[in-house]
Amino acid sequence: YTLSLHDALPISALLKAMLCASAVRCAPIVNPALAVGYPDFDQGFGVVNLAQILPHEAQGHLRTTFIDVPSGSEDALLSRQPPGGARRSSRTYTIDVPDNSRPLRVVLSWTDAPGPGGIKNVLCMDVQGPGVALVGNHELTYARAGLFSKTGLNGVPYDKQNNVQIVYVDKPQPGRYRINLLAFETFDQTKPQGYALCVCGDLSGPLAPVQPAF
Repeated sequence: YTLSLHDALPISALLKAMLCASAVRCAPIVNPALAVGYPDFDQGFGVVNLAQILPHEAQGHLRTTFIDVPSGSEDALLSRQPPGGARRSSRTYTIDVPDNSRPLRVVLSWTDAPGPGGIKNVLCMDVQGPGVALVGNHELTYARAGLFSKTGLNGVPYDKQNNVQIVYVDKPQPGRYRINLLAFETFDQTKPQGYALCVCGDLSGPLAPVQPAF
């Protein structure tokens, strides 16, 4: 395990991220008239199976690493912040994958601000590594044009409607992967948004934050 500074009282978003990271996909109920993709309406992210994220004898080099950032933390994100300011709009982490013996799962989760209507605080995630450039929930296809904006990575829109986002790489190429987080919109500019990030797979080390160049 890789423990964070807040292990004594983990935020609820971290627990949710870890449960989603452990999910095992079920066979979908196929409806040709309703192409949903993944997660789908029948199973969500799948069936919770903590053996997928908790290291044990049968899992070999399985490792789970995570970051939990409470909304009161100086690391919480606030949209539209100028470079070099006290508060940041984005953060980047790296993770090293030595081989492709097991899938790479990256999960971002946060507890959204209360209020009517859709999501209030919009965080975006993308993962870039050897041969991979994917946005969070990249496998979701249902009503994508209506629910997603045109801003994205490599022509794929970011998810701006869900406060849980997963990037799943079945056979990751060995190398270093960058996980980019962005506060696209925070509803109340006086209240930064905390988040949890959980990564599991065959990892050679913990999540490492990348310091900005300015």
